[in-house]
Amino acid sequence: MHQIVPAGHPGIVHVALVDFLAGIFRPAHQHPCEVEQRVADPRRVDRRGLQRDGAGTREGASRDLLDRIAGEPLGGPRQILEVALEDEGRSDEAFEQFKKAVELFPGAYSHINLGLAYIRREAFQEGIFHLRQAVELWPDLPEAHLYLAYGLEKNGKIQDAEKEYLWAIRLRANYLKGYRLLGEFYERQGKPRDARQAYQKLVELDPSQAWAQERLNRLTPQRPEDLDSHFERGFQQLSAGNYSEAVASFTEAYQEYAKDPDLLFNLAFSHQKLGNRTEAIKYYEELLQVTPAHVKGNFNLAYAYRDGTSAHDWSRSALLFKNVLKHDPGYSVAMFHLATVYWKLGNETEARRYDELYLKHGVHEDLKRRSQSRLSEQK
Repeated sequence: MHQIVPAGHPGIVHVALVDFLAGIFRPAHQHPCEVEQRVADPRRVDRRGLQRDGAGTREGASRDLLDRIAGEPLGGPRQILEVALEDEGRSDEAFEQFKKAVELFPGAYSHINLGLAYIRREAFQEGIFHLRQAVELWPDLPEAHLYLAYGLEKNGKIQDAEKEYLWAIRLRANYLKGYRLLGEFYERQGKPRDARQAYQKLVELDPSQAWAQERLNRLTPQRPEDLDSHFERGFQQLSAGNYSEAVASFTEAYQEYAKDPDLLFNLAFSHQKLGNRTEAIKYYEELLQVTPAHVKGNFNLAYAYRDGTSAHDWSRSALLFKNVLKHDPGYSVAMFHLATVYWKLGNETEARRYDELYLKHGVHEDLKRRSQSRLSEQK
């Protein structure tokens, strides 16, 4: 699944191999303190070349790489330096390395890496600029179109994103990762039939993709077609911000198919956006009865309980945020909110622990400032 850049392509010398994680997509206008709709974080990398110290850990990897760059400025160490920095929780330093790579070696992959780093920081204009630069530099590179699609989707430009996802698989007919991300994109857009087609193609290309077969089985019509139409109409209303209409469509579907995870999530989310906290909690709780490991559901339900007024609500919120981190340890914003809940509960030890973790792993500067402020005030 790792994409290897051709060694002889001009200008492509600074390569941190990138991949996507399945997750939740947050619309571009949404603040990281708001509930999550559908987010994906693209920072999964190939670490096969990453240096290790004598104990076999990642600690000290960047020191070793920095020592070697002086004598080998165009070689492997520089290619994976930012990976080591990010592994060590030094995301700001990694970001500077991405920018330096574009200055020194302005190839397609350098722009991809920097573009994705900007997208992670929700600097969408800068991120999309660099991702488009990658496409211009190497128009036939499927990865360039795929990562541009990710950036456009994250920025809420859904139609443009779909075009880029489709272009990536046109460029490479057997592009496994392309079909995977296209299927996940269609799931996020509430288009299960299109998602099924993408997963079906993926399974045809590689029958060993068991997870894709599982998704295909889940999406294969146990739902009637009219239920699909209610779902798609509801998601279109949700995407347009028409939350009352979305609730009506999802509720109609719910009457006939109350155990569908996607339906329960989107019905709960629509209520949450309307401020119907009690109804949102009800449907999120039903969702977790069906799929306890649903990261999006755990996060949004934790957020709803976080805004409660009792120790019971806050304790439930803490448990749910811990579930998020159990299933997705890199979900740093959950660390911030978990710290918030522990401050409310008066558990200073755990609150300080998670604020410190967020300072190390978080990417949102405003939340980092709030964590730092809370830590300073409690000294």
